[in-house]
Amino acid sequence: MDDIIISDNNFVIRSELNKSYDKLHEAANRSGFELNMHKTLSPENKITAFNVELSNNHLAITNDRYKRFLDEALMGSDTTKEGMANYISSISATQEASFRALL
Repeated sequence: MDDIIISDNNFVIRSELNKSYDKLHEAANRSGFELNMHKTLSPENKITAFNVELSNNHLAITNDRYKRFLDEALMGSDTTKEGMANYISSISATQEASFRALL
């Protein structure tokens, strides 16, 4: 297991998310599972995981990753371009439209 994300539709109950976050840390410590504290974030309105920005009703590929996709696609085959566009589409229709327009 590499990444764990705890989320809720209602950020008003942040205290509940913080309790879950604390329980996760406690359980990891009890089991001897070492969390990477450089990658560990407490509950926030917006997070980045897997090169994707996540927030309530919003997903977007990070700008750095989007630019790398574009650079790679411009040098790649049509199959590569289509694969990247399909992946981007699964995250953000807006970014997919922009990506296809720039190819």
